[in-house]
Order: sequence, then structure tokens, then C-alpha cells
Amino acid sequence: MSEASAGSIPAQIAGKLESMPLLPRATGLVLHEAQKDKPDPTEVARIIESDPHLASKVLRLAGSPHHGARWRISTVEHAVGFLGIDAVEAMVVSLTVFEVLSQAEMHSLDFPRHWRHSLAVAAAARAI
Repeated sequence: MSEASAGSIPAQIAGKLESMPLLPRATGLVLHEAQKDKPDPTEVARIIESDPHLASKVLRLAGSPHHGARWRISTVEHAVGFLGIDAVEAMVVSLTVFEVLSQAEMHSLDFPRHWRHSLAVAAAARAI
């Protein structure tokens, strides 16, 4: 690789970073709170509730049969308590990334291949 082409790589990366979509504020705040030594479930719920779209998605997913809820989950605070902060953090990140990707150029992403890769990485991480 020539120096001229190697020197342009940082510029190419910087150009792509500038066009990269930002995470919504609520997602960043949930991540910040969840990473604390003693995260506050009430604060996590309050942050999620500040974004009505995110709150409705979290409530819908938390109340789904997949999570084994035997009763109706009607508040975000209840969802956080039922699922736990780690699961809610993962859910919020997943929902946000999916939303951001759906707003971006999704046609360039091979979702089946991406999910197979993600599952393989998750299995390898769990094995370690």
C-alpha cells in the first residue's frame, strides 16, 4: 500500500464518522446509568419514560410472552424491575440500533448474514 493511499484512510474514516447517525439522548443516558457501580432502576425507568416512543417499545417487549411475564406489565418501572437493568439496557440498545439502521441505508446491510455473525460472536463470548 502506498503512503498516499494509506494517508487517505484516516480521512475516509473521518468522513464516514461525520455522516454516522447519533444515538438518541435517552439511549445514551440509559447506557450511562446502567454502567454505574450501583445503577438506579427508578432512574433508568425515568430516562426511558422521557422518550415516549422508546417507552412504548420497552413496555411492549417486556410484556411479550417471550419474557415469561405472567401478569400485565403496565409501567416502565415495572418492566425494569421485572427484566433487570442489564436486559433493559440490551433491549434499549437493540431497539435504538435497529431504529438508526432503518433510518440509514439499510439496503447495504445483509441482515441475515449480520445476525448469523452476531449469534456466532455471542456464542463464542459465552463460551469464553
